[in-house]
Parts: sequence; C-alpha cells; structure tokens
Amino acid sequence: MQGKLPEGKLLRYLGKMALILILATLSVSAAAWAQNGESRIDSRHSTASLSLASSTSGISWNIGIAKVSGAVTLSNDPGKDAVNLVFYPAGEGSRVLNPSGGFRENSFADLSRYTLMTFRSSRVTQNLDGKLAVTGDLSVTHVQREVNVVWSNAYSGPDYGDPVSRTITRQVTFVFEAPNPTTAAIHDHGPDERSALTIVNLTSFPGLRRTWLDSVWPLVVEDEHCEMPWPRGGFKDYKGAICTGTPVLPTPLSRPPQRFGDDYPRLDEATAPANDQATILIHLRLEGHR
Repeated sequence: MQGKLPEGKLLRYLGKMALILILATLSVSAAAWAQNGESRIDSRHSTASLSLASSTSGISWNIGIAKVSGAVTLSNDPGKDAVNLVFYPAGEGSRVLNPSGGFRENSFADLSRYTLMTFRSSRVTQNLDGKLAVTGDLSVTHVQREVNVVWSNAYSGPDYGDPVSRTITRQVTFVFEAPNPTTAAIHDHGPDERSALTIVNLTSFPGLRRTWLDSVWPLVVEDEHCEMPWPRGGFKDYKGAICTGTPVLPTPLSRPPQRFGDDYPRLDEATAPANDQATILIHLRLEGHR
C-alpha cells in the first residue's frame, strides 16, 4: 500500500497543478482571441444596447439601440491589441461615417437631436477567466439642431438650423466575453461575433444620462431591403416603399404590478426607474482582416 504524501508536499503539488491549469486556460483563451491583424466591424450587424439602471433595485431601462462601426485588433499579445468603436443612430451611417468606418468631419445626421460616441482603447488586459478588459476613453457628443418649419404648398419636410454640440469624455472599461475555444475554429467559416459590456457610474460621468434621454434613437433594422412598388391607380393608393428586415428592439421597461379596482382595466403607466448607472452592451460582428 502506497503511503500518503506529507501535507506540505501535497499542498505544493496541488498548487503546481492549479498553476498548470491556469496557464493552460490562458493559453487556450489567447489562441481563441488571436486574429493576427485588424478586423473591420460589420456595422450592418453590430449594435449597442444603451440602458439606465439602478444598482439597488436592479431595474434596467433600455432607452435605445445604436449602431456600431470601427475596427478591432486582437492577438496573442494584449499589449498590441486595440479596440476603436464609433456609435451612431440607426439609418444615419451614410451621413456621418467615412469609408473607413470612422466619423466624417463636418457632417451631421438628419435628426433634430442625437448622440454620437467614440471609444479609443488605451490598455487591454486578459483576466484569469479568459475575458478581456479593454480600458479607454469614451467620448459622448450630443448634437442639437433647431427645426425651422415653414408651412406652404411646397413643404418637403423640416429644415434644420446650425448644429450646437457638446462633448463629455471619461474613462471606461469594456469587458469582452471570452470566446468558446471549442467553437472558435468555426469563425474561419462563419461570422466572428464578440460581445462586451461596460457599467458606468453616472456620478462619475455627469451629463451622460441627460444626453442619452435627449436624443432620438431610430429603430435598428438589420438586413433591411426596400423596394418601390409599381404605381397603381392614383396617389390615393400610394403607400410608399415595401421594406423587409430584422428589427432589433429595445427591451421594454417592466411595468409595476397591475391593480384591480374601480379604474380597471386601465394599466398602470410605466415610469422611469431611479438610476445611478449606465450600461452599454455591444454585439459586434467582425469582417475579414485588413
């Protein structure tokens, strides 16, 4: 019968095994993260869900969905990694984005009030669980344009005045979920998709809540395709273009419990919850390496 290891040797042995497992996990995770080059973000299938939340009640209010563009560089060396993101309202990419996926200079969205955001990473580290912590500056620009409406027979829509903008910048950290090593290989044959989350304390990012709430967030529709129908009859029958696609809907605000009483069946109105946090949950689809 073999004798038992002394307690000291057993602890050292278990410690070495744990270290080997940690190093093996990091090695597999690093291989799963590796891209060996810069990947463009597919803005047609990349979104950011913007929410205000309460750290005490856990209630979250998803106020809108933004589109995401930019570029990501991931490798076996986090010191060489970089994440550059731009966030913009749906349907405005052709107006505000340049061919490389960044924001154009002196260009404006066709909205009365909106928000544009950029994120530039300055440090990337890998956690023991394989997740990437990407720290950088988040710049939030709120743009407001006065609407000048002159009603006449030739009216063709609102005319926006000169834009007035303000920008606030703070450091935030996006935590990217670790890729599944068993499915990482299929990225060579299908879309490479990544998700990340940042939670911002609103007390350290003054103005962010007001900026988001005072913005128009159009509905996001992925793979949208519109066709003009053949004209039939007169203008009374005209209904505009016929469009198809997949909408990305915000999560509705949970309503308080319904009360049954004299005012039934009217539902209680949903009110905005008290909030001290802002969250940005991004879903990215990466294109080929550049």
